[in-house]
Amino acid sequence: SPHDRLGEVARLATGCSILFGFPLAFCGLRQGVIETCASLHQLRQGRLEEYAIDRVLNNWGSVLQLRRKIKGDSYLVDRALKAVSSAADSEQGWRTLTTCLLAVTTALAVVVQDMGIVVGIAGAVVGSYFIYILPSLLNAFMLSDDDTQLISKRSNSLLVPFGLFMAVAGVYMNIKARI
Repeated sequence: SPHDRLGEVARLATGCSILFGFPLAFCGLRQGVIETCASLHQLRQGRLEEYAIDRVLNNWGSVLQLRRKIKGDSYLVDRALKAVSSAADSEQGWRTLTTCLLAVTTALAVVVQDMGIVVGIAGAVVGSYFIYILPSLLNAFMLSDDDTQLISKRSNSLLVPFGLFMAVAGVYMNIKARI
């Protein structure tokens, strides 16, 4: 209603929340992209400790096979990861990364008309991760490798594929409901 003062105050408060909240979320996005690219670059260069990778994999595969799979032969991927991870070192890199991320964010905002699908997919993936996958991995990491806890460790590791299945099923159901 045009005469609803509280409605106008609520719209103004929502606009201020978006206007002043976006930079905070965007700084987290930019820092997350930089750190993820730095970690991937280090992993491709083979600088991470084998022990840490082996513990994360929980002996499900060879560390050397993981490195070969991730390392590959792509020169451009190495250059891109290095460029993004070193973006914080120079003013030009910082501005270029910020501009690219804003362009991608704006393009997604123009293309995606219904945010419900984005929220649903994020909820399915993040929910599955926090409910099934993360507790199982943390438990497997914290338990020792002796025989008394080996059965518990292996049974908990079965929750990881189940969590992945639930995430995929949740994403599928969200997309199916929207189309």
